[in-house]
Amino acid sequence: MRYNPPPNWPKAPDGWSPPPGWKPTPEWGPVPDGWELWLADAPASRSRVGIRAVTAVGVTVAVAAAIAGLLVWKPWAQPDDQFALDYHGSKISVGISVPDGWRMELGKGFVGPTVFISQSSESRSRSEIESDSRAISKGGSKNPIHTARVFANNCMHLGYEQTVGQWAKDEPPSLESNNRLNLTWSNQMQLSNGGCLYVVGDDYGNPPEDVASSLARQLVTSGSVRLTSGA
Repeated sequence: MRYNPPPNWPKAPDGWSPPPGWKPTPEWGPVPDGWELWLADAPASRSRVGIRAVTAVGVTVAVAAAIAGLLVWKPWAQPDDQFALDYHGSKISVGISVPDGWRMELGKGFVGPTVFISQSSESRSRSEIESDSRAISKGGSKNPIHTARVFANNCMHLGYEQTVGQWAKDEPPSLESNNRLNLTWSNQMQLSNGGCLYVVGDDYGNPPEDVASSLARQLVTSGSVRLTSGA
């Protein structure tokens, strides 16, 4: 059987099927009356197989770049999406699962490739989110921001020896002391090449609500961020 999304839903990548437990984003709207979500499979042609191979690596990049100017947006994220990160030239593959109501986006952060995790209802672009977060930090009036990040970077000194492949000791979220308008939570996993894999949650608001900070903490404690290959 072949998955057949209705016309008011985003087009799924060729050959994609909803994984167990998957639910559509509420913003897409209901399935029209009489619409068949599953159709009988048609024989795959040679050219169709080639299209599937290209789609697997590139269609989400092209669609997102055309729509929002972002590197990648994956509304059809699998329960454990794989993302390629980098630490000083050392390639790292990370598997990430997020709960319903959140979406993942691979882009360029301050330290290199970064997985940005935002609420599905968030309509602002990445640049708008960054601009509004700076405005809120300075006391400006903007809609609250809740976003998490996963990336590789140099390790922070923790005051104790950290085991390779293990996360650091869990700490509660903290308010940025300069303005108390940014609630943040972070943790780091020691990599064998001397770097660290980070998960960071940031909430901006006046006052900030503990949303993305809790999500980041949940991702680590539940094992939803996993190093699958690399350093």
